[in-house]
Amino acid sequence: MINGLISLAVGLVFGLATILQKTSFSRLVPYADPLLVIILVLITLPIPLKIIIDSTRQLLLGSPQLNLQQQIKAVFEQNVNALPYQEIWLRSTKIGEFIYLHAFWLLPEQPADLKVQDLDCIRQGMITALRQEFPNLEVDIIFTRDSHWAEEVNRNQAASMVSN
Repeated sequence: MINGLISLAVGLVFGLATILQKTSFSRLVPYADPLLVIILVLITLPIPLKIIIDSTRQLLLGSPQLNLQQQIKAVFEQNVNALPYQEIWLRSTKIGEFIYLHAFWLLPEQPADLKVQDLDCIRQGMITALRQEFPNLEVDIIFTRDSHWAEEVNRNQAASMVSN
């Protein structure tokens, strides 16, 4: 796209300069090249700036764009309805094409008979559902019944909540 824009701008400016040489505006022809450079810089500058901003955000372990966070939360909410939970905090980071999702899953006191195998099945089901929508997603699901710990861990972090 950038190459096409550059070629188009060069063609237009030098075509215009050739036409201007034969008119009373021939004194403007020496400014065609600097004008072309200014136009090209203004046209192409947003592209590298966006790349720099996105890369800096990733280096600082920034969250993915808000719409992507909302999509992840929506898929999570669709698949959590029949499962036991009191609250769930979701925290995500995007590095390159990969999205890292940390879910802090606060289990209710009842049912108290949940086994590790049950939690593993819940985890696997959620990961499968999420990866169908987001193949480059890495998921960590941390189960706890300690509400104080879960709230403390997520207090100062940018996390969205799924409440029951």
